[in-house]
Amino acid sequence: MGDRVNNRTVGKKGRSVWLSRAIPVAAALLCTVVPAFAQGFPALRLEPGVSSYPLGPHLQIYEDVSRTLSLEQVQAPEVREKFIPNPDAGAEIHFGYSRSAYWMKFSLANDGQGGDAWLLHLANPLVDEADLYWKGLKGPVRVVRTGDRKPFSERPLVHRDFVFPLDLPPGETREFFLRIQTDGPVSLPLTILSREAFQISEQHALLLMGGYYGLALSMAVLSLWLFFSIRDRVCLFFMLWILPTVAVQATMSGIAYQYFWPGSPWWERKAMPFAMGLAVVGMTLFALEFMKRSTPHRFLCRALKGCGAAGFLFMLGVFLTPNPLALKLMSALSQVSIVVVLLTAAMGWLSGFRPSRLFTVGWVVLLLGTFVGIGRSWGWLPVDFWTLYGNQVGSAAAIVLLSFSLTERVRAIDRERITLRDGRQVYRRLAITDGLTGLYNRGFLDESLPRETARAKESGHDLSLLFLEVDNFKSFNDAYSQSMGDVVLQRLSEVIRENIREADSPFRYGDEEFIVLLPGTNLAGGFHVAERIRLYFQSIVFRSEGDKSVISSVSVGLTSYKPGETPSDLLTRVDKALHQAKQEGRNRTAVVDP
Repeated sequence: MGDRVNNRTVGKKGRSVWLSRAIPVAAALLCTVVPAFAQGFPALRLEPGVSSYPLGPHLQIYEDVSRTLSLEQVQAPEVREKFIPNPDAGAEIHFGYSRSAYWMKFSLANDGQGGDAWLLHLANPLVDEADLYWKGLKGPVRVVRTGDRKPFSERPLVHRDFVFPLDLPPGETREFFLRIQTDGPVSLPLTILSREAFQISEQHALLLMGGYYGLALSMAVLSLWLFFSIRDRVCLFFMLWILPTVAVQATMSGIAYQYFWPGSPWWERKAMPFAMGLAVVGMTLFALEFMKRSTPHRFLCRALKGCGAAGFLFMLGVFLTPNPLALKLMSALSQVSIVVVLLTAAMGWLSGFRPSRLFTVGWVVLLLGTFVGIGRSWGWLPVDFWTLYGNQVGSAAAIVLLSFSLTERVRAIDRERITLRDGRQVYRRLAITDGLTGLYNRGFLDESLPRETARAKESGHDLSLLFLEVDNFKSFNDAYSQSMGDVVLQRLSEVIRENIREADSPFRYGDEEFIVLLPGTNLAGGFHVAERIRLYFQSIVFRSEGDKSVISSVSVGLTSYKPGETPSDLLTRVDKALHQAKQEGRNRTAVVDP
């Protein structure tokens, strides 16, 4: 019995000694397998065959209101226990506008692929500070610091977004801490993906962005070309809206920082509100000029002018205003301006201004795209293709629709100009034409004769002048009535037109007097024309009211221009030739040499 007791006692002591030695060894092994600052947080397992994981559901988050905590302070037990699971289990994390810093921790277990095969993609290029911390099995904590407050060259991977290569050898589990601080809305699309998947998604994104920027810039160049072609300011204002709108999109996507000012973090933070203010100015100028012909309501015109003035002042105030306040003000002003423009366009549509139909639809599409982008940024809408690229899609569609509406407006203005030109031509024709005969009147002769004499003087070409008068016209009217006399004058005007060239100009000079300008014609040619008209008219038989056959005749005076003389001298000499024809017995052509 004693031996049994002693044996049991010895066994208990042996087991106690074994446990006392095994526990420290086990603890040491656990500390070797699990990272130094991992405390049971469930790891996201990166499995072979899966290339992309949304990181949101696997995060624990702590809000650092003071924005001063370091990694060592965050790892302290009193802070570590305050980390809470991500309340937004979606693919994108949203905190709205916040001045706090946010710490996010997550663990990754690599079940097979190479240690450099995985990337952390933060698809928000406007984050001010993004720092990633991790620690391997040995060595100090490693950190990668980036954000748009740092020069673009300091990014861990050359990309418009923030992309972190993950040091995660196959078969290991590591814990990571991500610290985020930004002045804008905290919207964090976080994804763990393989390099191959990242390259494929990047190709698709570049294709879409290339299409957007190519379309927008093409429309801007086209509007500039139209401005120089037709000198319509609305085309210039359209371009003034497109270019800053493209600049806003390029800044939001990170393209502008990557290619235009990679060494200026200060301007990167000011560029977006500045471009938004310039876009508001261009938008209001474009809308005011476009809707000018539809006589919009005075209140809406004043509201548009007010939005434009506010956009200009805010654009200048960007350099003196804190960035969060500038972004909030410009975002609100942009949305208000779009609504005012939309109301103005709708009023123009209701008033019957046809080009405002597509103009209205274009602003509706832009407003919808803006709301979709805001809804995704604030977490109101799910993350998919349409919400991710809602701003760009809405902007591109609006640019196309507004360019169509601009084309329709240009066509409408062209139609108005053609109508006005035709009306002016009609009025001009009426002003210079004799109502009875259809020939030019005496007033137009006073314009034409100095011009033709000056042309003959400069060119050295001949210029002849015919002066025709119906013989005994007063007696003819007394004998056969004034209406019969009008018929004679109308028929004589037809004979004149039928026997002259297009370059020649016939005028009714008095009641029964006519003058014909014959540019490029000498006296011999003028005499031939005069005789042809006289003989043709002499052969016409008129019928009086009593069905009596009546004939009429004309006397013609002919002379030509002498270089250096005045139009008045030319008229005096041709009148002398006509007087000579009447003295010689009428119904004949008399010539007076210059």
